Amino acid sequence: MDNFSIDGNQFPMAQGKANIADLHYDIDNDPRFTRCDNQEDAYQKLLKLGDPILLSKHMIKDGGQHEPILARLNNKKAVIIDGHNRLAALRYLHETNKNGNWSEAEVKIIYDIDEGFVKKYRGEILIPRDQPQPWPISTKLKYIGRLLLWLEFKKAFYLIRKLFL
Repeated sequence: MDNFSIDGNQFPMAQGKANIADLHYDIDNDPRFTRCDNQEDAYQKLLKLGDPILLSKHMIKDGGQHEPILARLNNKKAVIIDGHNRLAALRYLHETNKNGNWSEAEVKIIYDIDEGFVKKYRGEILIPRDQPQPWPISTKLKYIGRLLLWLEFKKAFYLIRKLFL
């Protein structure tokens, strides 16, 4: 078993394939899903945003995923940390019967990780602290909105100050 590092902390991790039906959107902790009551609502919301459909076209062209979906175990369910759009794209391809086997996803499962480190990881992958910021301002503002929804006001105001002052 390998390890996955977040902010200097090591967590056990396994990598392999998983059936897409066994992967779950993080509807309790991802602000995109605040009005979603179940997994189907989350999937439909992602489809309406359009990213999974565009991503599915790239997956067909490239022959599959470029990056594995990152998930954690929560009550014996694999809940996604990073890769919601990848899962939605795979499900879309599977449901629309596109050529290829789209019923399985490449996945990294992280064990023994708590919500604090999940939020920290999501923040680090969107806005690294000491690197140039390649993301458009709209992406940065969406992340600040997530911090505010998570009630992490101090970090959100620090980023606002860093971006605009």
